[in-house]
Amino acid sequence: MTKLTHTFARIGTGFAAIGALCWLLWPSDFKSVYSNPEAIFVFSVTLITWVFTEFKDSEEVQLRQATTNDIRIARTLIKLHANNFRSLLCETDLFQYVPSSHYYDLSELCHRYERGAFEFQNGELNEKLAVFVDDLKKLGLFVAQHTAPERIGGELMTGFKPYEIVCQERYDELLRLSQQANDMATTAWERLDSLISTMKVRIPEAWYEEI
Repeated sequence: MTKLTHTFARIGTGFAAIGALCWLLWPSDFKSVYSNPEAIFVFSVTLITWVFTEFKDSEEVQLRQATTNDIRIARTLIKLHANNFRSLLCETDLFQYVPSSHYYDLSELCHRYERGAFEFQNGELNEKLAVFVDDLKKLGLFVAQHTAPERIGGELMTGFKPYEIVCQERYDELLRLSQQANDMATTAWERLDSLISTMKVRIPEAWYEEI
C-alpha cells in the first residue's frame, strides 16, 4: 500500500468511529441539534483540521523518503568515513607512509563525481558533497605534486618522509609540506563528518542495513 492509501484508510477508520459515536449520541429530536451552534462549529473545525492533518503528515512522510541513488551514495560515504578516509584524513600524519590505495580511493571518488556518477539528488546533501569533493581534489593534487609512491615491503606507499637520505634543508621542507597536507586533510575530514551528520537526518534509511 502507498502512503496515500494508508492516509485514506486512517481517515476512513476515523469517519467510521465518528459515525458510530454520532449514532449512539444522536438526540431523538433532530431540531434540538441546531439549538447549539457552538458545538456544531467546534465539531466541524475539529473534523476539518483532523482530515488536513492526516494529508499533511502523509506528504511529509513521502518527502522524507530518500531515493535509491541517494541511499547508495550515502552508504558508500559511510563506509569510507569508517575506514579508508578515517585513516587517511583523520588518524594519519601524512609525513609518514600510507598505502597509496588510500589516495586512489580519494581520486576515484572525485572522478566519479566529475562524471556525474556520484551525486546526491537531495540538493542540501549534494551541496555539502561538492564542497567535500573540492577539498579532496586540492589535497590529492597537493600530495601528487610533492610526493612520489615508493614500493615498501612489496606495497606501493605514499608519504612526505624522504625514502633516502636528504639534507636537513630538504627534510625540513618536506616536513613543512606534510603539515600543510595534514591541515588540508583535517579540513576535508571535518567536511565529511558534517556531511555524515546531515545524512543521518536526511537519509536514515542508509543505516537500516549493516554496511
